[in-house]
Amino acid sequence: MVSFRIMSGATGRPERHFTKACLSWLPVAFAAGTTACVISGGKPYWAWAVPPLPSSPPVAGCEPLQPGSGSLVRVRVADEADYPLPGVTVRLHRGKDAERAYVTNSDGNADAWVPSGTWSVRADLVGFRDGEGDVEVAEDRFCQVGFRLPLDHAIE
Repeated sequence: MVSFRIMSGATGRPERHFTKACLSWLPVAFAAGTTACVISGGKPYWAWAVPPLPSSPPVAGCEPLQPGSGSLVRVRVADEADYPLPGVTVRLHRGKDAERAYVTNSDGNADAWVPSGTWSVRADLVGFRDGEGDVEVAEDRFCQVGFRLPLDHAIE
């Protein structure tokens, strides 16, 4: 039995207007035994042939903290549908000597107290494309960085 899952690779949401594009491949589906049609970049692909998508750029924002309290960076990692991803390894780098590693909790958050400066942030989890970006952290600031990681279709 062949079932179709018409999804947008960009948003992860159903795109019904592409149904005809996938249904036109129905004879190929029976021959190949494929069970899912996925829309990526406006084009239909079988689930095993979807090209990888880049991870979304990080979204960052900072607000002041109590003077003398230090600087806190909260990294939130979610999937394309914005569901939190626990167990993601989050690495913060600043220069060659300053590297810190954390793991996201059940809410998809990792908190890091860091000195002020520009930090490179990388989030990685097996089965998902890595996310990376930079955040400028000032003294006594609370900064939030958010990533939405798409599935890595090469692993599926």
